[in-house]
Amino acid sequence: MVRVLVENPDGVSFGDERDDVLDHARAKGMKYEVFEDVDAPKRFRYSLVVHFSSGRDVRPTTIRPIGGRYLIEGSFETWKFLDTYAAVFRPQEKVIEAVTRSLAGNEVQVNKWVRQLPGVRFAEVDRQRRFGSESSRAQEDGLEGDDYYADYRDWKLELRHDECPYTVELSPMSRSLSGLFGGTLWDRSPTLKIHDVDTDRHDEALKIMETYASGLFFELDVRFGLPLGFMRRRSRNDPARIIVDADSQPVTLPRNNYAAPAVSLYTYARAATQTPLLEYLAYYQAIEFFFPSFWQADVMERVRQELRDPRFDKESDAQLTKLIGLAMQAGKSAPSERDQLCTTLNRCLSDDQLREFLQEDDERLEKLTKKDYLKDVAVLNLRGSARIGDQVADRVYDIRCRIVHGKENGGGRAEVLLPFGKEAERLAHDIEVIRFLAQKVIIAGSRGRLW
Repeated sequence: MVRVLVENPDGVSFGDERDDVLDHARAKGMKYEVFEDVDAPKRFRYSLVVHFSSGRDVRPTTIRPIGGRYLIEGSFETWKFLDTYAAVFRPQEKVIEAVTRSLAGNEVQVNKWVRQLPGVRFAEVDRQRRFGSESSRAQEDGLEGDDYYADYRDWKLELRHDECPYTVELSPMSRSLSGLFGGTLWDRSPTLKIHDVDTDRHDEALKIMETYASGLFFELDVRFGLPLGFMRRRSRNDPARIIVDADSQPVTLPRNNYAAPAVSLYTYARAATQTPLLEYLAYYQAIEFFFPSFWQADVMERVRQELRDPRFDKESDAQLTKLIGLAMQAGKSAPSERDQLCTTLNRCLSDDQLREFLQEDDERLEKLTKKDYLKDVAVLNLRGSARIGDQVADRVYDIRCRIVHGKENGGGRAEVLLPFGKEAERLAHDIEVIRFLAQKVIIAGSRGRLW
């Protein structure tokens, strides 16, 4: 589909609750955009994107055709998205609400699991108020009757203490937030709500949410084996679409015999798009698998040439001594991991290949060549005299060290990369790079043909 920005959205009519949301956003001075999918059916042709505040940034958010009245009732113009989370701070209500998820990947079950915790209180649900038409919702989800509504009874796990200024709650998604996320799998997940948050600062609200959530989630895991986390905004590395060019060749039966352990690590990385540090390390390990073979490749090639020489005499002590000497060269000094990485990359890719890939995306190139975009990490300089392969190896290794541990570096100690910190979100472009490197190394390290 061809998606274009509508230059004059005032003349657009959605024919649903988005019309009211658009009028409200316009009246409150919010930034919004209307897009047209020119090839889509009429009812899906237009989409409304409203820009919400998110600290120093903004969060463009697509508005659904239903639920607009709940957004307006909740004064959505005052809402603040918290960092990259599916979390909203509503200052007028002094409430933070964040969508949770199961870290074990069982998203449909997480609501059921949380409702089994001791201390959860139940109440009868007003089905018409929460769901609208019972029949349409049940038919949409393929569920009927009491079995369906049993999963959506009103329930609440409310945690409070006289010495704590906040009340923390796990419960179904509020009607206000359902205006944004209702009608998706997200609305089946409980939300964490923190009440009595008396601030208007994004960073302070974010710190409160992360502090209380980390403690609660950790204790729920230790006590009950319930692994909870937060939903986050889709990363640019998530496999949201495939890329098929018009001139792409048909799919063919593979001939290369790729190293199974390396491909397994690569596949593991592809499945870890919601955990960028784990994703990065898995790609690194796929490359690391080939360190011994590529580091010793020069020595092996020289030994191989000697053995192929028709003049080689296996009964000659002098020639055998020479052959042993060549083999022993590889073990004289233990190479550093950084050196092995550098050798591996330079044997699998040329500087021209790296330059072409890095320059394919202007934003990627800007971030990778920007000083202090990631602290204690080598910055690329494509205009300098140093080999690009060496520079890329230095950057990849620096990031690896910051993920694994604080690494002694130039007399200082590099700061550890935290899984949910701002810099973890900034790894998006570097993950694209190391994925590309892993692909090239696995191809170069393939072991002959399958047929």
